[in-house]
Amino acid sequence: MPLPFQITFSKDHLEACLLSLGCDVMARERSNFESYSMCYEHLLEHARQKLRQKEQELGIMRRGQSPPESSAGQVAELSHNMIMEITALRAQLTDLEEENLNLKKQIRKEVQEEYEALVQALFVTCLHIKEKLDENQLNLIQKVCELIGEVRTEGIDNMKDLKKKWGSARPEEEMKENAAEQEQLRVLEQNNSSLAALVCKVRSLGHWRLAVQQARFRGQLRRAEEEAMQSKKECLSVKLMAEHEVTLFRQQLLALRQALARAQADNARVCRQQENQAQLLKELEHRATQEARHRQQLDLMKSSSMEKLLEDVEQKEQHLQLLTEEAERASKLDQLQQKKIQRELRQMRSRLAQERSVKVDAFQRVKELQSQLNDAERLLDQVNSPGGKDTPTLYLHLLNTKKEMTMSSYPMWQKMSNFQLFKSKRIHPESHSGLIGNIYPFSKFYFYEHLNE
Repeated sequence: MPLPFQITFSKDHLEACLLSLGCDVMARERSNFESYSMCYEHLLEHARQKLRQKEQELGIMRRGQSPPESSAGQVAELSHNMIMEITALRAQLTDLEEENLNLKKQIRKEVQEEYEALVQALFVTCLHIKEKLDENQLNLIQKVCELIGEVRTEGIDNMKDLKKKWGSARPEEEMKENAAEQEQLRVLEQNNSSLAALVCKVRSLGHWRLAVQQARFRGQLRRAEEEAMQSKKECLSVKLMAEHEVTLFRQQLLALRQALARAQADNARVCRQQENQAQLLKELEHRATQEARHRQQLDLMKSSSMEKLLEDVEQKEQHLQLLTEEAERASKLDQLQQKKIQRELRQMRSRLAQERSVKVDAFQRVKELQSQLNDAERLLDQVNSPGGKDTPTLYLHLLNTKKEMTMSSYPMWQKMSNFQLFKSKRIHPESHSGLIGNIYPFSKFYFYEHLNE
């Protein structure tokens, strides 16, 4: 059964609470830090303003050129005032540091107070979980013991049945004694488990009482500390008020003395100031007249210089226009020249490609003709030899080779227009004069001559 003081909540809810608590604490710390920084900045600004006022007063005193005795007295008063202000600022700084420490302690206590409820709830839940675990453990032990007892009884019954069926030499008294002992052991185990459950409950109750007492003592200690801090603050405030009143009385006395000294020095200072002001007015009038003359001269010089500058600017603009026109012309000429050069390069490349192709074809044809001429010369040698046979067949073969050579060489000589073609040199041999005379122009000498050319 759930206890009346039991608290149950989910893990997500606990994490959300802790997250919101951390965010609130961080926001409060940030606001406290910003407020402290603003307070320190205001104090520093106030101190700077006071120092500025004192510097201005010192500058006025130096301009007044008071006698050495009065200036020494004023310096002494100012130094005394500065020392008093510095001591007051130091006291304020110490007070602020103490307040900062007290606020930090207070924040820690508040955080502890805020987290204390959660910690107590967690502690209570842990105790309940532990109690439930102990109860479950005891229940498991009891169930296991019951199961073991049931198994024993079943085993004993089975053994009795087997004895009745098969017979046994052991007496039944030992079995009865064992059963009685087992029953006693089971009772003792049950008592032990109940006693262990009671011990666990007593321990959890003791832990709970200890936690409650600790929480109560912490609250009492916190209240006592708060009362002590409050009494310390009141004592310090009373001391500060007394010191403040003493300093106020001293400042009033010093102010009265300073007022008397200033009243005595005011008359002489006013007279000197009037004389100085009259002299300053004369000097200012003289300076004003000189400045007016100087301005007139500057205006005249500016007008003349402006005219010269305008003329120079016009001349430079004209020169720039001429230069830009020349540059445009030069750029156009360069573009035209580049286009012409590119066109000529393309033409030259096309011509060179054509000549190269023509020459390559010519060399190929020359090689073919040279091979055919070699064959023809070989045949002629065979014909001219005294043991030559089958002259009609050779004659027909030579005629065919002549036709092939003339037909294959015709387009090549048409393409090679730059060469000097045909320096024909005919020889009239003894036999086959027409055939040899027609073949001879294509001899080796003829082709070598044209290749050298």
